[in-house]
Amino acid sequence: MLNKTTVIFLVLIVSMFLFGGCNKNISGYQNSVQNLIRKNPIKEAIEKDYEAKIQPLINDSTITKYQANKLLTYLMGNINTITKESIQKQDNELNKLVNDKVITQQQAYKIINALRK
Repeated sequence: MLNKTTVIFLVLIVSMFLFGGCNKNISGYQNSVQNLIRKNPIKEAIEKDYEAKIQPLINDSTITKYQANKLLTYLMGNINTITKESIQKQDNELNKLVNDKVITQQQAYKIINALRK
């Protein structure tokens, strides 16, 4: 009787440690993946650079804050790095904003000049 009780007790304890340890590792892994997804330092740096370049256009009333927010949303779509393709995509996004009457063509030229500095 004592032998069976001891074996059952040991099986329960070992099971608790195994499942407890596995669960902890899985949740730790999920948290690190979540942090990587949320934090993309390259994208954040690009967005801060864009904000800094667009701010003077807001200050001199070339564009409004609303237009700047729309512009950043369009430009940051799926961008992760600055490449020739992403620059072409920027131009396409600016054309969309002009076509959607969010900004004028003149504003688009000024934005392009500001972003290329």
